[in-house]
Amino acid sequence: MRRTLFYIPEYLGPVPVFSADGRWGLGLLLALVLLAGGVWVFAAWRRHGWGEVVKGRLGMVALVAAVVLLVLPRLVEPGRGLPIRGYGVMLTLALVLAVASAVRLAQAQGIHPEIVLSLAVWIGVAGIVGARALYVIEYWDSYRRATWTATLVEILKVHQGGLVVFGGLIGAAVAFGIFAWRHGLPALALADVAAPALALGQAIGRIGCFLNGCCFGGVSDIPYLAVQFPWGSPPHVRQALRGELFLHGLKVADVDGRVLITQVQPSSAAEQAGVKPGMQLLYVGQEKVRSARQARMQLLAYDGSPGREQLRLLVRNGGTRPVGWQVRLPLPGSLPVHPTQLYSTINGLVFFLLLWAVYPFRRRDGQVFGLLLALFPVSRFLMEWVRTDEPQQFLFGWTLSQTISAALLLGALAYWAYLWLVPGKLSGPEDWAPHNARWMATGESA
Repeated sequence: MRRTLFYIPEYLGPVPVFSADGRWGLGLLLALVLLAGGVWVFAAWRRHGWGEVVKGRLGMVALVAAVVLLVLPRLVEPGRGLPIRGYGVMLTLALVLAVASAVRLAQAQGIHPEIVLSLAVWIGVAGIVGARALYVIEYWDSYRRATWTATLVEILKVHQGGLVVFGGLIGAAVAFGIFAWRHGLPALALADVAAPALALGQAIGRIGCFLNGCCFGGVSDIPYLAVQFPWGSPPHVRQALRGELFLHGLKVADVDGRVLITQVQPSSAAEQAGVKPGMQLLYVGQEKVRSARQARMQLLAYDGSPGREQLRLLVRNGGTRPVGWQVRLPLPGSLPVHPTQLYSTINGLVFFLLLWAVYPFRRRDGQVFGLLLALFPVSRFLMEWVRTDEPQQFLFGWTLSQTISAALLLGALAYWAYLWLVPGKLSGPEDWAPHNARWMATGESA
């Protein structure tokens, strides 16, 4: 796990990188985006005139500029700069490689690459919005703040993780349908081109989940199928809040309306400070303890950072007395868990290779996409039995992803029935030629 790879400084000499100040009209990064984007759009205009190519490139430049102008300055950490998260880097790499693979497959079928690039903008934006929206809905309490502005800022921190694949698929599917309908494109043939790219993007994106620590699995007792995540990581926090771990040598529980220390780790600083099982925990630092879960959250906050190096407790055992000790570093991590993120990466790569290999042998449009539509929900449903990051709160005690997987599998069966019963064809370069010409026509909107 490595959430932050490095930091980009706020200033290069006197020049602000992300936002303007009193002396500079634009941040350096925004100026570079506008300059490079302007050259890119101008080149398209010179070659193709005012058409869909220019519009697509303008959309890409506008999207990137909006992110640089409105989002990045809010993510800068004062004195350190903009943190470059492993999750965000892998998400970006996943999008780039997925689009590149789709472009290559499209070119082999006589589809102009600008069509795929324009489609990628639609799918990329809608997919991330849908994935983030479903995650925020599922974990709304974790994002709700005192004001809507603060809540929106938390929601926009996509680079820190928090995407649900099925939300992304729903958003991407809606965008794909609108795009294909608006431009009169063969939707099933285009879906076949997109299918391997979706699997590749999923595979690479899950490496970002591994770096971030999210989407983790249950406790594993298989040495070669187990990883430990550090203190404060999502697996560690989940296990700590469930009372599965010692926190600074302590385990606590709610007993008869009191928060009692149930176990003290042998040879720990807590034991050396005189803490014993059966003591009632009254305060952690300056905060009164009201429940075992709250006490665990308070103990988690003492991570050895400035102001959090000295742990002070108020306990009761006949009489009331304070105890305290220096936080011992390095702090222990989680229990060993299944690296389900890497399982999903392997799964996605297998799907990508399979779909890429099957593509030349399809007999009608839509079969490659149909294969992904049938395989993915089955694999995701089974993966949820190993993952433990989602609550079991839906139909039959399934997770949200398992419930959507079951619905998606039924949809896949209906889709294959359609392919079986309704006559179709296999599109070739000759079928795409008029679409390519119309797409590239000056001033014409398909």
